[in-house]
Amino acid sequence: MARKPRSDAKLRNLPPDQRTALTDWLVDEGISYEAAKKRLKSEFGVSTSYGAVADFWQKECFSLRFRKARGVAEEIVGVMRESENDFDEATLTAIGQRAFNLAVAKDADVGELVNLVKVIGESKKLQLQSDKLSLEKRRVRMLEKKAAKLDQLTNDLDTDDGLTPEERLQKIREGLLI
Repeated sequence: MARKPRSDAKLRNLPPDQRTALTDWLVDEGISYEAAKKRLKSEFGVSTSYGAVADFWQKECFSLRFRKARGVAEEIVGVMRESENDFDEATLTAIGQRAFNLAVAKDADVGELVNLVKVIGESKKLQLQSDKLSLEKRRVRMLEKKAAKLDQLTNDLDTDDGLTPEERLQKIREGLLI
């Protein structure tokens, strides 16, 4: 069972801006309790103990760190869902779990994780563009073949004066059914 926090706990009663700064140091920057203790003294003139910083972490920061990590993981999975790629649910779950683990790790750089997912998404977009380009090239080759055949038909019709108008029309129709 959790203890009730002391009403005179120095760190819990810091002004809001100092509490936010301490929380940021511990959660976002991941500094040690000892470093936080020294920084509190140098930046805010607050003397405290190692145990008080540890208690502040446990009561104020621990759940915040996991909420932020869950938010990062959900954001990454959301980016992947919105991409034009068809990631299956198992892949998305695995990536979300890995993102959460990296976000929670003390020395992990969450920005690198977000950038990695963006790179994955961009590479999939490039693959899609490459596929579209291949289809367009195929279409152009087919049109060039058709144009060459029509040019040949036009030359044949121009040189063959012995055809009746109906026969010319029939040859044109056959030529257009390439």
